[in-house]
Amino acid sequence: MLLGEQRILDFVKTDKYDEFKRDKFAKLDELEIKKNPAFLLSEQGELDEFSRLYNKKSDIYFGNHPSFKEIIDLIKEHAGEL
Repeated sequence: MLLGEQRILDFVKTDKYDEFKRDKFAKLDELEIKKNPAFLLSEQGELDEFSRLYNKKSDIYFGNHPSFKEIIDLIKEHAGEL
């Protein structure tokens, strides 16, 4: 996963990453990942529903791939940096 790569962890600490987020996120979206509901999945059933949808597409992934929960947990782990 990308958040397991040091070069990515270094990049997300830069002004260039902040600029990238401002360009890519919708104007009304929360730029701080740790506050953005799209990454928190705090509503009941959201994690299960997104996991189900992710698993439906698992055929397109090569080799071993992380579960959706593992991805979200890693994002939450690094949310302060993102």
